[in-house]
Amino acid sequence: MAASTLGPCGPRLSPPHLIEVATTPPNELMSRLPPITRATVRDFLTYLREEIALNELSVQGVDRLSGAVALHKWTLEADEILNTKRSPEKIAEDEKDAHRVAKVAQAAVDSDFATLNAHMLVACWGALESFSEDVVVAMLRDKPDLLTQAVEKGPPVSTIKIPLAEYVQMSQDDMLRRIVRDAAQASKASLQSGRSRLEAVLEMFDLAGPTEASTSTKLFEMHQIRNVIIHRRSIADDRFVRHCAHLGYKRCDKVALTPKTVFEYVQAIVNYVTSLIQHLSESLENADQSNYEGPKEAPTTKATTARTRRKRGTGHASTRPKE
Repeated sequence: MAASTLGPCGPRLSPPHLIEVATTPPNELMSRLPPITRATVRDFLTYLREEIALNELSVQGVDRLSGAVALHKWTLEADEILNTKRSPEKIAEDEKDAHRVAKVAQAAVDSDFATLNAHMLVACWGALESFSEDVVVAMLRDKPDLLTQAVEKGPPVSTIKIPLAEYVQMSQDDMLRRIVRDAAQASKASLQSGRSRLEAVLEMFDLAGPTEASTSTKLFEMHQIRNVIIHRRSIADDRFVRHCAHLGYKRCDKVALTPKTVFEYVQAIVNYVTSLIQHLSESLENADQSNYEGPKEAPTTKATTARTRRKRGTGHASTRPKE
């Protein structure tokens, strides 16, 4: 079992303060985002922190339950001290339950909490896919010109059709979300993997930005592992082995995740979101600068031109020689 940061409590992904730092992009970057987009990013990062915290609580609880048999014995000793009466049948039933719970908990500990880690990875990837849609919708609400520009670029956005009966009942958020989803379907984003899958719609609205190669690799691995967990019960198939040969799995191997591995994937998500935030803020700043025309000069009229000439001594009345 992996070394624990809490002694007998079992392994942790990371101390709480490190989790907070790891899932918090610099405030400077966040402050440069428009309000709806900024709130969307914060909500997503809050979800990641909650997911990590819940996973850690589960790890600690299961680790303690592996000692259920010893706890049952201590309870019997406490009963004698406190003169608490329990029937032999009740004691036998409690002991049986203690052995059952301890067996399940110890199996989880021995696997380095592989099932918990798998659930966390699936949840985090699903949240990331949702975020990739949410952030586009948020940007379209903050900057409506982005939708106009996407329509001017042509298909698939320009060819999206919404029945009038549905359109008149839609809120702004529902309409934009329908546009984003229909655009994703038209671009066949669901057939792509990893970062490419996430950015298929971002690219339609010129919102996709550069990502470090190591982060892209982690996201690709994460998506492939998610598919194996969901569709193959964590058993490696030929497709997974072929696409992730560098991970060293063979066909029919159990794809087991450690707390350390899951945390690395979560950190890759945060790195991706941070790079996306930076790209969005820089793009917005560049757009604002390109739209800035500088200070405007006061309009010139014939009357103001004549007054200026008289003041400078260049008007017709002032240029005639005095007699």
